[in-house]
Parts: sequence; structure tokens; C-alpha cells
Amino acid sequence: MIRNIIKEHGITHLHSHTRLDMWACALAKWNLPKIKHIYNLYMNATPKRDFVHKWLFF
Repeated sequence: MIRNIIKEHGITHLHSHTRLDMWACALAKWNLPKIKHIYNLYMNATPKRDFVHKWLFF
């Protein structure tokens, strides 16, 4: 559904706030390298540098 909305409306950025939204956005932008994903966590968290987090925020 998100991929269809991206294509239909020419969306260039996705913004998520929760870890569930983060996964949905990461999957929606799969093979769409021009789409940028912005994730805001409303509390302090240490940087994540493992493979999964690198993939999610690539």
C-alpha cells in the first residue's frame, strides 16, 4: 500500500515515529533508492551500527 502511494503521489521522503512504522517504511522503499527515510525516536537512544540497522536506514 505504501509503495502504491509513493508512486501515485510522487513522494520522495518517508517519515516514521515508531519501530513498527520503521519496518514498514524500510520495506516500502526496497529497490527505490531515491526515496529517503527519516526516523524520529522521541527519546534518546544509542546509535545502532549492526547489519539490520544499517539496512533499515540505508
